[in-house]
Amino acid sequence: MTWRWPLLAVAGAFGLLVLVQACTYQPPPAIDPTLEHPPTPWTTGRADAIPAVWSHRGERIGEAECRTCHEDRFRDLVELPHQAVMSDAEAGGCQACHGPAEKHSDDDEDPSLIDDFATLDRAAITERCARCHFEDLRAMGVRDAHATVLKEACTSCHKVHVDQPARRPQGLISVTDVPLADRPCVACHQDAVAAHLRSDHAAVLAGPDAPGCAACHGDGAAHAASDGKERIDVPDRARQQTLCTTCHANDRAMSRWHGSDHATSDVACTDCHSLLGDPLESPTRRQSRTCGRCHTKETAEFRLPNHHPIPEGAMACTSCHPAHGGRARVLADRQMERRCTSCHQRTAGPFVFEHEADRTDGCSACHHPHGSRNRRLLKQWPVKNLCLQCHPGAPANHEITTRPFGECLDCHTEVHGSDVHRLLFR
Repeated sequence: MTWRWPLLAVAGAFGLLVLVQACTYQPPPAIDPTLEHPPTPWTTGRADAIPAVWSHRGERIGEAECRTCHEDRFRDLVELPHQAVMSDAEAGGCQACHGPAEKHSDDDEDPSLIDDFATLDRAAITERCARCHFEDLRAMGVRDAHATVLKEACTSCHKVHVDQPARRPQGLISVTDVPLADRPCVACHQDAVAAHLRSDHAAVLAGPDAPGCAACHGDGAAHAASDGKERIDVPDRARQQTLCTTCHANDRAMSRWHGSDHATSDVACTDCHSLLGDPLESPTRRQSRTCGRCHTKETAEFRLPNHHPIPEGAMACTSCHPAHGGRARVLADRQMERRCTSCHQRTAGPFVFEHEADRTDGCSACHHPHGSRNRRLLKQWPVKNLCLQCHPGAPANHEITTRPFGECLDCHTEVHGSDVHRLLFR
C-alpha cells in the first residue's frame, strides 16, 4: 500500500496549485472602447464598438435627409452587398459607416463632422469595416498580412460605392477602375491588362467588371503619379496564398489545402496557376505539363511503353491525386485501392476469397501506378517472377520451370479475388 502515498502527494500538490491559481487569477484589463484606435482592435469591435469621434457628432438622422444631397451615392449601392445596410433600419444605413450625421447636417454640411473614407487613415478605415466584418478580417489575418505588409486599407481593393450597376464580387475594384483619371494602368501596362482580360479570372467574373489590378497590387495612385518611381506592390511567394484566399477561401477545392502536401512543401498558387496567362494553359487543361515541372520522375514513367493515358489526355493527374488537399504525394494501401477501383470496377470485389497482397498492400503490391515496361503496369515479367516474391515455397509437385505449372495465372486466374476457391481458381 505504500506505493500509493507518492501518488497521493503528487495529486495533492497539483490540486493546491490549481486552487492558488484560481484564487490569484486576474482577468486582463478591458480595452477602453472610447479610444479612436484601440491597441488590440481584434479583441473588441463589431457593431457595438463606437469610434470615439462619433460621440461629438450628435445623433443619427433619417436616411431621407442624407439623400437630399447624396442621391447619387444611393444609386451606386443599388446592386452591391452594402445595399442590405441601407434597406435594414436597424443596421444604421449611411451612418453605420460614416457615423452620426446630425451636426454635419446642421452645420452647413461641414465635412469634418462626418467620416469621409477618402480622407480617413488606414487604421480608422479598418476599424469602421471591422464593426461588421470583424470575423472576415480576423480570418484573413488582416493585422499581419494586409494591414502591415500591403500597407493598404480595405477600400484600396474593395469599393462600397461604384458608378456602374454591374455587381462585382465583394465590391472588388475592376480592371477598368484607374488610380488617376489621366493615367490608367493600361497606359503603361498594355500587355498585362490585355492578358488579364483574356484570363480565366476575367472570363469567369464578367470581363471588364472582374477584379482588376488593384485587387492584388493595391492602390496604384502614387505609382501612377510618379511615373512608376513609386513601386506598386508585387506580392512575393509568401503572400500569394494570403491574397488568393481572399477570394478563394470558400472554394471547395481549398477546404483541405492547409496541411496538404503541396501547402507544407511551400508550393505557391502561381507555381501551378498563371494569373495572366492564356486560359488554355490552365493546370486543369495541361496538367501533365504543369505537374511535370516538379514531378519529373513520374513524367518519365508516363513515357514508358505501358502507362496510364495521361499524355493522351484521357485522364488527368487529379483523377487520382487531389492537388489542393488530402494525401496528394502518396495514395497508400486501401485509399489507393479505392481510387483504382473507381475505374477498374471488375477488380473491386467484394470477394469471398481475397488475394492477401491486394487486401493488405493494395494495387501497388503488383502494379506500377504511372507506367511500366511490362504489360498491365506489372512490376515484373513474366508474372511468375512477381508471384515468387511473396510465394517462394512452391509445392513440391509444381515444376514451375515448365508447363503445366510454368505460369501461375494458368490456374490461379482470379488473381484479384475469387468467389469459388481460396487458391483463386475460377
